[in-house]
Amino acid sequence: MFRFSKRLVVIPRSRGFTLLEVLVAVLVLSIGLLGLAGLQTFSLRSNHSSFLRSQAVVMAYDALDRMRGNRDEALRGSASTYNTGFADSEATVNCSSTCNAAQVAQYDLAAWKDDVARILPAGEGRISIDNTDKATIQVRWSDNRDSATNLVTVTVETLL
Repeated sequence: MFRFSKRLVVIPRSRGFTLLEVLVAVLVLSIGLLGLAGLQTFSLRSNHSSFLRSQAVVMAYDALDRMRGNRDEALRGSASTYNTGFADSEATVNCSSTCNAAQVAQYDLAAWKDDVARILPAGEGRISIDNTDKATIQVRWSDNRDSATNLVTVTVETLL
């Protein structure tokens, strides 16, 4: 009926991953993840720089709004109290009753420069008005992505 043969059955050697192949795969994956981490770091720094640039533009337009609110003093051209340099420090003004236009301008400048210094790293502001009523507002700050002394300046020019 049934015949049994005595043939030896050879099982082929299993062909799985070796330890060396796994180590190479882990190494390649690690290098890829390090590249992604570097890309993420660069993206965060660039995003922060963009945020600071937006804040500087907002600060420049804040100065323009302050000058438009005190139009009589702003329209005095180069004699206006609003003219100031980067290094100038403005004294705060305390009016016991009503302030005149020059005192309001001094108050605005002191508050604006304080805001620029508080919001932007090493932030400074400068305003110049010429006799044709063209106002130039410059806001600069330290953008230390590359070095500690890399100053970035945003300039806004408009007619008052």
